[in-house]
Formats: sequence, C-alpha cells, structure tokens
Amino acid sequence: MTTDYNKTYPNPNDPPRNDVVTMQNNALAIYNIWDKDHYTFDAATPGRHQIVTFPDNVVPSDPGAGSAKSVIYTKPGVAEVAVSQAYFGNGTSLPSIAPIPLSAVRAFGVFNGTTAGAITPDLQVNVSGNITHVGAGSYLVNLVPGCTSGSKIGVIVSCGVSGSGTQLVCNYTAISITQISIRTFVASPFSLLDSANVTFVVLQI
Repeated sequence: MTTDYNKTYPNPNDPPRNDVVTMQNNALAIYNIWDKDHYTFDAATPGRHQIVTFPDNVVPSDPGAGSAKSVIYTKPGVAEVAVSQAYFGNGTSLPSIAPIPLSAVRAFGVFNGTTAGAITPDLQVNVSGNITHVGAGSYLVNLVPGCTSGSKIGVIVSCGVSGSGTQLVCNYTAISITQISIRTFVASPFSLLDSANVTFVVLQI
C-alpha cells in the first residue's frame, strides 16, 4: 500500500480554502493507513488491531542499549531461511533475554490409540485427515502440507496406559517433514501395545 501525503500542507500563509483539496487528500491518506490492519475511525472499536502484517523476513535494529523497549518482528527461519518466523526481542536493559521465537509449534494432536482402523483425532491442529492405525502400538500421522518447511522437525510425544492399564513409553520417527510414525510400547521385554491416549506436538523454527 502507498499513500500520497503532502507534509507541507496546510500552508500557514494560504487561506484554508486554497488547501482544501490537499488537506482532504492528506486526511484520506491517514484513513488509508488506519484501514491497514486496524479498525477504522468509523468502526465500533477504532484504532484496535484486526491483524498484524509484517514485511517478509525483516529484522529490526537492536532495541537499544539501556532501552526497555521490546519488539515483535520477523526474521528468516532456521529450518528454511526463505520462510519468515515471528520472534520476540526484549530490551537490552536488565533483565534482558535473547530473542525467542513466539511459537515453534507447527502441529498438535490428541487421539485414542486403542481405536481400530482410521483414527479421528480428539483434538488436532494441522493434522491431515485421519491417523492410520498401522498395527499394535504403531500409528502414522500425516501433517497438512505447508505447516512445516525445510528438512527437519522435532516431535514431542507422550502416551499413557494400554487398554489393560499397562504403563507405556513412546517414541517417534520423522519419515518426512509432513509424516511421522509414532510407537507406543512396553520397554522390557519390548512389546508394542496400543495406548489409550497419545499426544504429540510437532516443533520447528
């Protein structure tokens, strides 16, 4: 979006009627600025944000030594530098923290692993379709294309007990950045068993 704003008007030496058109253009330019991402002057909640739009991969300057300013900004991702990630940077006055990603969560799911066949997650974000129950204690999860990028992801998996109440442990294999395999089992002696509750979080920055 561009704006046509003339900073030299109104001119103190001009009668107001001479500058009406320019002042109206300036007022429209101000309105157009507010209309980007904000509720406008004639809305019920004027000035408040609807969304926040960042230019691609723009890294701001340091908040400033001794400054208490904090910023939210975007910069190139780690897994894929062409994909912007949102970061929070604290002021450099004490206490300060290194810039941190606002969220590394790319996908999330909760499901009952004792369900036979295709499993519909109880809760999910960016899970594509049903979860495939491959066999005892073995599940295949497909993620929505585009929720991850690059070539590597991290996954946190937790599980509970089997249908008979046996405490289980679990692990995962990232088959690709859009597909993961989850296994739930008894460690010793090793035996794959279905878990009554499985939760996973896919992470990437």
